[in-house]
Amino acid sequence: MNAFVRFLRQLLFFIALILAADLHADEVFAGRTIVIDPGHGGGANAGTDAAKNKSTANNATSATLGVKEKDVTLELSKLIALRITASGEAKAGKVRVVLTRDTDVNLNFTQRADIAAAAGGACFGAIHFNGDDSQRVSGPRAIIQQTSKNPEYEADKAFGLALAKAVETASKTFRPKTPAASFHDDRELHSGWGSYLFHQLNSNPKTRLIPACHLEVEFLDNRELEKLFFAEKKKEVFAAWADAIAGELIRQVLIKP
Repeated sequence: MNAFVRFLRQLLFFIALILAADLHADEVFAGRTIVIDPGHGGGANAGTDAAKNKSTANNATSATLGVKEKDVTLELSKLIALRITASGEAKAGKVRVVLTRDTDVNLNFTQRADIAAAAGGACFGAIHFNGDDSQRVSGPRAIIQQTSKNPEYEADKAFGLALAKAVETASKTFRPKTPAASFHDDRELHSGWGSYLFHQLNSNPKTRLIPACHLEVEFLDNRELEKLFFAEKKKEVFAAWADAIAGELIRQVLIKP
């Protein structure tokens, strides 16, 4: 047997060991998986309206700095994931976290829901930033699926509003006049049809009943708070948001029966 063949066999053996170890880790994990979905991404839309899975590359952009929603959703989501991974609950094997994307790519909503299903997600938090034509509106909001399509409406409302309130508390440290957290359903989307994300989550039996919301962390295009939240105090603000959201996600997923 020549040296190359021995090397190849050893390499395949070690790969098999690594795959087996990963599989074993998944098999023995008895905790709950938090799925975080950084909204938007990439440079083009993904999916279609016909398939009800279209995800736009970017929606909101800041008023003067040119900050894109797709970038700050990813940045904040990574911070949230780091906080969860470093938590005592994660180290004790009670929770873990999965990101639907960790680079600047755009996945359609079927793909995002499939990732949550494959991971055995126990909850789904889609991280977004809001926008308004007036460029004066502010405050965190949660969007949940409308009651006519959602058998888990009350659970989703409690889940989403708790996350929005956690953001509100964090934001008030830097901007005391931050409005109270609010929520509304998805009837405003797609001419009343609703969110494609929620549709895709509901289409998969593994994710149909898990708590889910779009968390609109703040209005990205508000001229008054733009520099404070997204420039001058960005590092501190994002850290506070990440701590608050991670803590509430852990709390929410562990109280579910």
